[in-house]
Amino acid sequence: MPQVRRIAAATLKSLIEFIPQFPEAEAVNMFQEFNKDEQDSVRLMSMGNFIALKNAGVELPGETKKEIIKTWAEDKSWRIRYMVAEKMCELRDMVDKEYFDEVLVEYFHKFMKDDETEVRSVSAAKIAEFLPLLDTDYKQKILQGLKGLSSDSQLHVRRTFNLKVKVH
Repeated sequence: MPQVRRIAAATLKSLIEFIPQFPEAEAVNMFQEFNKDEQDSVRLMSMGNFIALKNAGVELPGETKKEIIKTWAEDKSWRIRYMVAEKMCELRDMVDKEYFDEVLVEYFHKFMKDDETEVRSVSAAKIAEFLPLLDTDYKQKILQGLKGLSSDSQLHVRRTFNLKVKVH
């Protein structure tokens, strides 16, 4: 019944808005269950729930947040990696600066070279938004990957990159 779990995972985001009326512990437990689901479509919904929990003032332990993000960034499903790349700037606000600089920047760099065209494309689309968040030392790491995006084998990736670079 992956469709039912996917709908339940999508609905959790709405319920989180009602914390404290909706029990915080229950919301966290549901999030954790959906996040471990075998179906990527269910796990995909958990990223929105993760951000909704933060916006509702629910503070997960730092190590738990880091492990969740690591699991997503290394997920076998390109759709999950796509969403991490898409939400990278929002995820930055959920972790400490050191973790962002040392770990999330490295993941973003890997996404720029991902096997899946869609992951590379969303990385190209997020360059202009992502670069200003970085200190000079870490910008170099990302700038090294730009050449790959500008000469990507897929026209869609090159086009997205060129549009974002020229606009910004």
